Order: sequence, then C-alpha cells, then structure tokens
Amino acid sequence: MLLEEITETQLSEEEVSETSSDLSDFCSGDESVLDESFLERIQALKDIIPGVFRARIYQKITSFVSTIRSILLFGGKTLWVLATSVLLLGTPLVLAIEEEEKMIAYDKEFKMQQKAHEVLAPGTSSAAFAPPAPQRSGSLI
Repeated sequence: MLLEEITETQLSEEEVSETSSDLSDFCSGDESVLDESFLERIQALKDIIPGVFRARIYQKITSFVSTIRSILLFGGKTLWVLATSVLLLGTPLVLAIEEEEKMIAYDKEFKMQQKAHEVLAPGTSSAAFAPPAPQRSGSLI
C-alpha cells in the first residue's frame, strides 16, 4: 500500500477545479433552459408525470369544464325564459297602467276646469261642462 502526502495547496487546487467545472455545467444548462419554449417544458412534464396521474388530472379538468358549461347553459336558458316572460306579460301591463294614469290626469283636469268656471262665474250652472242629455225622438204635442 502506497500512501502519499497531500499538501493543502494541492487540495485547494482540486476543489477549485471541481467547483469551476460544476459552475460551467450549470451555466451551459442554464442557457439551454433559456432556449426552451413553454411548450417544450410542458412536453417535458409529460415524461415526468405518470400516465395514471395525468389521466386523473385530465378527467377532473374535463369534469370541471363540463359542469361549468352545464351551469352556463342552464343559466342562459333561464335568463331567456325570464326575459321573454317579462316582455310578454309586462308590456301590456305597463301600457294598461299608463292608460289608466292618463285617464286619471284627464279627470283631474276636467274637475279643475269645472272649479275654475265656478270661480269665474259663481251662481251659474255648470251646464256647459255637463254631459249632453239624450234627445227623445217623438212628437212634441
């Protein structure tokens, strides 16, 4: 058995050479990482993740997308039914309410005209504002 004595200078030189080669390996690997595209990184993950786990992930994502799609379709159909119902039932109701408000406003205006006539000419009958009497057909004898 042969034993050699190693000095501290030799030991430090060997460590420096090893670390410098490690650094050069890291730098060259870092450059290759920068050259990779996002798609290449995803494809590399395909090799890392087992097929069974990938299938489970795909199944869960597909189920989630299907659920969201069903919810959105149901929501859209519900919104359509509600909107058309409001339009079909609400429009005639709004028109009837508007016409009723016009009639109330017309009655108020008519009553105000009657009061104004009474104030201007007190003691006179309001025959001008009274509805016309039905005429009789027949002889006056």
